Amino acid sequence: VPFNERNEYINAVQVPGYKGTDTFVATQWPLEDTVVDFWRLVKDNGVQHIVLLEQLSPKIMPESGQTENFGGINVYCKEIEQNDTFVSCTVQFPEDVLYINTNTEETNSTEQTVNVVVLKKPLNNQVIIDARSKLGLSTNSSSRNCAVVCTDGAKLCGLFIAAFNILDMVDAENEVDVFYGVQQIKVVRPEFIQSQEQFLQLYDVVKAYLKQKKLPN
Repeated sequence: VPFNERNEYINAVQVPGYKGTDTFVATQWPLEDTVVDFWRLVKDNGVQHIVLLEQLSPKIMPESGQTENFGGINVYCKEIEQNDTFVSCTVQFPEDVLYINTNTEETNSTEQTVNVVVLKKPLNNQVIIDARSKLGLSTNSSSRNCAVVCTDGAKLCGLFIAAFNILDMVDAENEVDVFYGVQQIKVVRPEFIQSQEQFLQLYDVVKAYLKQKKLPN
């Protein structure tokens, strides 16, 4: 589904992943009256993963085990795991369920299941590496469609997406080209990676990742 005017309300842009078959959607934290636009974006674009890089208000997610209606879109959330770094849960859209077998509690649906990770810590090097591992977003996985959300849709989103693409390059090519990784995403949104501090952090992320890869399992 191509992007449309709805995405302008939440300042969303599509950012290509390193593999070419992947797509990130970088967007700002929606306002109270644009939460429905966020969930429409997720549904219309077949988003498989959502990463909330901050914990802000208004509330985007229902409480675990609850269904909440956002402007006509029913969103069901179930918490899967929680630790010091993140909360992991799944989201489904109940109106897409075709039938529920009450005997086996099985459901048959056409709905997408969205994996959601909510970060509880600032976006440091280890948090980036852990989130990437948690989502299974590696070069060995199938194509991915991941929405990344931060306050302005740029500062933290850019750091997160650039780091993912650069680590994908490390895994696939055994090469490190931070400048290339940054330039590829700045074409889409020039506000990505504007500070020298973030540029240097990308090098540190790679160093930390390579060090961990060399450690025996």
